[in-house]
Amino acid sequence: MTFRLLLITFFILTFSSCDNKKIKRVIVDDVIAEGEISNDTVFNGTIKFYDTGTGKLVETANYKAGILDGERTTYYDNGKTKLRLRYDNGKINGEVKIFDSTGGLLETQNLYYDLRVGQSIEYKQGRINQYYFYSLENKELLHIDYDSIQGKKIEQLNDTSFFFWHLNDFSTTEFTKPEAELFLYLPNPPKLNFKYSLCIIDNKYDIKQTVKEFATNISWDTVNLEYSILKTNESFAIKLTVDNDDKPAVMFKRLKYGR
Repeated sequence: MTFRLLLITFFILTFSSCDNKKIKRVIVDDVIAEGEISNDTVFNGTIKFYDTGTGKLVETANYKAGILDGERTTYYDNGKTKLRLRYDNGKINGEVKIFDSTGGLLETQNLYYDLRVGQSIEYKQGRINQYYFYSLENKELLHIDYDSIQGKKIEQLNDTSFFFWHLNDFSTTEFTKPEAELFLYLPNPPKLNFKYSLCIIDNKYDIKQTVKEFATNISWDTVNLEYSILKTNESFAIKLTVDNDDKPAVMFKRLKYGR
């Protein structure tokens, strides 16, 4: 087979592939969209968007049948990443990262199907500057200014209010005492190493049993409290261990029966 015939075959295969995948370039809202685009401008798969004036890449996004689904990244004029996030069936789900024009990280946020929840972190000159933790109702539960905590122990911060939970009480026919579902938020500010666990304690706050240790990489968790397993003068409590410069700080929050 001659070189000319190989070249012709290559171009035929290339254009056939593009045609099968509907690879097109169309102008949409002052940008040029390139990718698998149907005749009625429905995006599918990875779509690249270019500035109509400069021709520079301004965004890549993944679609499924016209709906954002997967990674989306936007870019500065110099090619550096501006914004990176993920979609799940049209809604932002997971960590959002925001960068400056030099590539430095400015902020991270966590969204749960378009709801801002869990931790958000702001950076200043490459260092952690502000930490926020939000509830599912978008309420700010915890704020730590890292510039103001230098030399301070964690017990001196935020009036030691690091416990955020609610209980849903319910009864069953198997137990004479009711049960409750504990919903617990799990803020874990960087460099402080928060570790939450559910314990059974006595009146002196001595631990009789560790019921559950909560993962450090999630924003919330749930667990059922079976009051029937408690002995006299015992109660459930949330335990928080936090790293300090000299020794760990340990805090408890007793979960009173019938709260």
